[in-house]
Amino acid sequence: MSRPEFAAMVQQGQLVERAEYAGNYYVSPRQPLDALVARGHLVILEIELAGARQVRNTLPGARQIFVLPPSLEELEARIRGRAQDSEAAIAKRLARAQVEIAAAAEFDIQIINDDLERALTELEQAVFAPDLTTEAHPPSPQGTP
Repeated sequence: MSRPEFAAMVQQGQLVERAEYAGNYYVSPRQPLDALVARGHLVILEIELAGARQVRNTLPGARQIFVLPPSLEELEARIRGRAQDSEAAIAKRLARAQVEIAAAAEFDIQIINDDLERALTELEQAVFAPDLTTEAHPPSPQGTP
């Protein structure tokens, strides 16, 4: 979309969340999300911290789930293990991760991704839990939310 179209959508409250990165705008328009929810569909947004905070204001009933690394050291090891980023990019990602991890308590549910199978089970439970009283980590002894 053009910048004027973007500005008009912001002014008219037509966006659930928005971000500008590297001179480009990234948005989640409200109308398609509302239409999907109205038809009974589950909508999942994978967004960064600022977007999640916007969603909290525009869709206060949305369930917010934060997936954490086991530690910053483990996150760094995972990033380095991919061998895709420069030292500067790694430093930037780790600095950003510290800010985001510090905000984890803002979310309804936190899941620690220290064991992939368990983290996936907890995420599934969190997504399909009937209410927000569920804590995904650790799971209940019966394996239910």
